[in-house]
Amino acid sequence: MKGKAYLIGAGPGRADLITARGLSLIRQADVIIYDRLISSELLDEAPQAEKIFAGKNSGHHAIPQEEINALLVEKVRQGKCVARLKGGDPFVFGRGGEEALALMEAGLPFEIVPGVSSAIAAPAYAGIPVTHRGIATSFAVVTGHESPDKLETTTNWRDLSKIHTLVILMGVENFGRISQILMEAGRDPNTPAAAIRQGTTSHQRLAVATLSTLAEVIEAQDITSPAVIVIGDVVTLAHQLAWRAEEHPGAGLVSMFTHAPHDEIKQGENVTKREIVLLGHGSRMQAAVDEFNLFAEALSRHIEQPVRVGFLELSEPEISVALAQAARDAGDGGEVLVVPMFLGAAYHMKAEISHIVHHAQEDFPNTMIKYSTPLGFHIKLAELLKIRVDAALAATPNAKPAEETTVLVVGGGSSDLDSNSSVSKVARALYEIGNYENVEVAYQRVTRPTTAEGIERVYKLGAKQVVVIPFLLFTGIVHQKTVIAANETAQRLGMELIHANYLGPKHPLLIDVTVQRLLEAENGISEMLRHKAIEGISQVMDDGHGHHH
Repeated sequence: MKGKAYLIGAGPGRADLITARGLSLIRQADVIIYDRLISSELLDEAPQAEKIFAGKNSGHHAIPQEEINALLVEKVRQGKCVARLKGGDPFVFGRGGEEALALMEAGLPFEIVPGVSSAIAAPAYAGIPVTHRGIATSFAVVTGHESPDKLETTTNWRDLSKIHTLVILMGVENFGRISQILMEAGRDPNTPAAAIRQGTTSHQRLAVATLSTLAEVIEAQDITSPAVIVIGDVVTLAHQLAWRAEEHPGAGLVSMFTHAPHDEIKQGENVTKREIVLLGHGSRMQAAVDEFNLFAEALSRHIEQPVRVGFLELSEPEISVALAQAARDAGDGGEVLVVPMFLGAAYHMKAEISHIVHHAQEDFPNTMIKYSTPLGFHIKLAELLKIRVDAALAATPNAKPAEETTVLVVGGGSSDLDSNSSVSKVARALYEIGNYENVEVAYQRVTRPTTAEGIERVYKLGAKQVVVIPFLLFTGIVHQKTVIAANETAQRLGMELIHANYLGPKHPLLIDVTVQRLLEAENGISEMLRHKAIEGISQVMDDGHGHHH
């Protein structure tokens, strides 16, 4: 197997500020070589990986840089998928360039995965924009690790003193001398200045002063590394834009990590009585209904709470029946959390479900019924598609590698563009996180390109190997028709296809997405997201303009 190195920026400190691609690659890694400030949450995402600490602290390196370069080369030559995990961005004072050059000189493949730099993120979390119209139209980022008194320093502090906003990384220890040189170069001693320690994390601390007094404040408040220093008039906005409450650093934000939602949604003692309902479309195929129930059972075990189901049509119980029973069981003062198990926000979501929930709420006014947005697009669904595609390739004798594979993602299809956009988004994400030659999109019904047209397109594009994967939760008529249409077209064209499985019936990533939607419903986030989508639809329903499959 051919190895490859990924130089990944882990972001500014808070674990879920890593990029989607960075997280996906961590989860796939055979080896992770990580720095000092990497969150343990990120490392926990790759239990299978060998983990090697290569952090640096002031005056001490766990592994010298030359040895890190050699280690990267060694592991890639062994055919390993190597994640070199760095705080912030690998090319912003992260020595990513040196490591990339070492890999290039060894003739080994690598990829740079940019990260969010603390130079911008830490000030943002402190309410300080590095640029602001009328205040600052330029900013510079500089390392403060070099002593300003060193004869060989390459930092021109005198020129930097003229920049509107100056962001200094690794400058806490030397800031007394740095501030002195900036003032000697003409910077006003009363220029607002701030130090942000452990920015974006739950331990973030902010100290605001002036250029002439910040060094004293840093010492008095024991502001130590890692810290970001900001000098400039934009610091005056920190109080006005203090959007992040220090006592609740994670308020309103939902974790993207697999271990967090379980503990948050689990029914505990002395809390509001809660019932959970999953809504499905329903199917004439018993196998489809069985898979839906199987998923509900898996979710129930995961959150340690019973989960019931309801269906729009064709299957029992109907949604209105399931909601009524859940509301009765929750009782006065209780709540019912509802998740529509759909991959897009089409008519069902915008009209029928909102209408049914609205009337259920009228019937049970003392029980709060809160429902989420549909599953829709989520990066974890793209990751699950990748798992399904790779499993299909692994199970196919003499299959070509992923790099020579075209993936055709087939959605159910809808007359609603919002719904179809989920298919396009997940396909794009699959292309970004996968290593496939190409990813195309088709739809089984209503819209175009159809499944047959999608197969014809990849054929004309000269695809060497095609994997067809349905962007569907469970089996059913649509899945069967997708397979038949793809095979008939491939046979006519003289092609061979590989079929990958749909998302369900159960997988930890699918459970994670569902739990996140539950959390959004519980916290009221879904109501904000859904408001625009369903605006005006209830009136249409009340006027008697129904819809029937």
